Amino acid sequence: MQQHTLAAIPAPVSSTRSTGSLRAVARRSCALLVLLLAACGGGGGSGGGAFALPPVGPATTPTEPSAPTEPSVPTEPSVPEPPPPLTIGGTVTGLKGHGLVLANNDDTLAVSADGAFTFSTALAQGATYAVSVRSQPGGPSQVCTVNGGTGTVADTAVTGVKVLCATQSYAVGGTVGGLAGTGLVLQNNAGDDLPVAANGSFVFPVAVASGAAYAVTVKTQPGGPTQLCSVAQGSGTIDADDVASVQVVCATRTRAVNVTVSGLDGQGLVLQNNSGDDLAVGANGKRQFATSVAEGSTYAVTVKSQPRMYTQFCTVDRGNGTVAAADIDDVSVACATPATRSVYVSSLLGSSIPMLMRYSAADLTAQASTIAPATFVSFAADPKGRLVFGGSDSGRVYAIRQGDGIDTMSSATLGARGAVAVGMHPSGDYLYVVANGDGLLSTYAVPPATPAAPGVLQQKFLSGASGTSPLPLPLAVDPLGRFVFVGTSGQGIQTLPIRADGTLDDPVRQATTDVVSVVVHPSGAYLYAIGTDGMLRTYSIHASTGALTQTALTVAGLGVDGSTSLAIDGRGRMLSLVDTANQLQYTRAITDMATGALGTPFPIHGLINPVATAFDPSSDGVNFLVGSLNLYRRTIDPATASYANTLTTQVGPAIRAMVLLNR
Repeated sequence: MQQHTLAAIPAPVSSTRSTGSLRAVARRSCALLVLLLAACGGGGGSGGGAFALPPVGPATTPTEPSAPTEPSVPTEPSVPEPPPPLTIGGTVTGLKGHGLVLANNDDTLAVSADGAFTFSTALAQGATYAVSVRSQPGGPSQVCTVNGGTGTVADTAVTGVKVLCATQSYAVGGTVGGLAGTGLVLQNNAGDDLPVAANGSFVFPVAVASGAAYAVTVKTQPGGPTQLCSVAQGSGTIDADDVASVQVVCATRTRAVNVTVSGLDGQGLVLQNNSGDDLAVGANGKRQFATSVAEGSTYAVTVKSQPRMYTQFCTVDRGNGTVAAADIDDVSVACATPATRSVYVSSLLGSSIPMLMRYSAADLTAQASTIAPATFVSFAADPKGRLVFGGSDSGRVYAIRQGDGIDTMSSATLGARGAVAVGMHPSGDYLYVVANGDGLLSTYAVPPATPAAPGVLQQKFLSGASGTSPLPLPLAVDPLGRFVFVGTSGQGIQTLPIRADGTLDDPVRQATTDVVSVVVHPSGAYLYAIGTDGMLRTYSIHASTGALTQTALTVAGLGVDGSTSLAIDGRGRMLSLVDTANQLQYTRAITDMATGALGTPFPIHGLINPVATAFDPSSDGVNFLVGSLNLYRRTIDPATASYANTLTTQVGPAIRAMVLLNR
């Protein structure tokens, strides 16, 4: 039997081949199997019509065919392991505060100190990261910024994020108040200077880091005027905002103004500084004004009211200047009791020629005899001793100035009608004039440089002040310069308050009887008035309003309408009146200086037609009285009810008025 060699079955196709290749191998395997089966079925001869296979390859010993292997099942390709996630981090530098919180996307990290940081959540390769500052640190306040904080994760951990923190700085300032001087310099932390020229807000040029201290002080105090500036709320620690609460309050440094008074023997001296700060002085020695004066400002000490009871004249030395850096201690006030220099008497020569006679108050010798332009029915002596004003019976007032043997007289006021009464303000700065022909009460300013030429300030009409009487209306000026009192017909005494500028408020009628003479006590506490009914009345004076309240009533003289003149001595101890009709002079002691109560009167007899009386304001008990023939100088003692004539001189007839001029 012919041996047939089976062709080798192809090896199985690798599982890595494609599906198409597997199908081709299967087809060839099936074909070979068919051929093999056919050969086995043909028998043994050569001619058996069997189909012989050509030899395939070299001849080999036939072997049993191996069973065909099952084709392998294809599998999914293997996936490599992903790389592990990578961390995100970096470094923080400059951190001084607390509360810093970083964020990477939604992952947050609190950082408390400089150095490396790493977020807890790692990110896969290819993921994005974005590091930011979620919360800035405080205490001190800082601002942290992130550099290199965004990107995509590669194949290594991120460690290059940089967080840089810087402390925040804030302005230091506040407000300045009360600054009046120049040169103020503020300073912060002993080095940052700030000149300040005006009130208002200020800010130092150098800001201060949060957490650092600030300390505002005054480096240079202002001058011109010198001031003392103090700082409130000026120190602390910078937090997280500007400081604007520092308060600098400046006050002008003040100095006391002292005066040393000597020679004072009277009452009622009032000094004044800078036209407003009054100082009542009752004794010699060093006194101090209540109001201090700012350094760099001026002071001006003057005499507001001269002493009364005795009348004295006080003068100020070194009373003006500029306050420096010390109290004022060199102002001196010297008071002296000046002798009454002159006695003026108005009379008629030959019953028709008006004359003005001037006598020495010391010895009653005649000093001047001058024909006057009019008959003087009233006088007012300048408290400063410069001149005398004479009110005439023809509506004019004349300024009388002393000359050598003859006095000069010039018209000093506007023309009016009727007899004129005159009175002067105790300062000597104002003249009050009332004419009974037209009822006008006028106020004149007396210029210091030209007192003989006063200027009219005001004119007021007084009800009941007009008439036809040849005698002037009773007029008296309060020695304290507060009120003018005028007796008018049918209206009694009218009170007119004196304003600060010397002008007068509207008159207030007092419930008094008509009067013929009025005099105010030197204290200003009360006045005495002789009524047309012949009664002497005492009135208290309200210090603020001038309202009069009758406190006493007594008979003035022996007969009704007999008393014509009243006078009070320089010490305020006695009241003297002239009873012309009965040719007497009465004197009463003032027994109560507070109320003006009067003692028992004692008369002086032997007078011929007495007209007027006056006391020397600067001598104790020295009295002058003028009648139709004589001028008397005498000393009266109310305590003993006695008097002594010291000097007498003859004068012309028809005496109308008399006045004394001090100094």
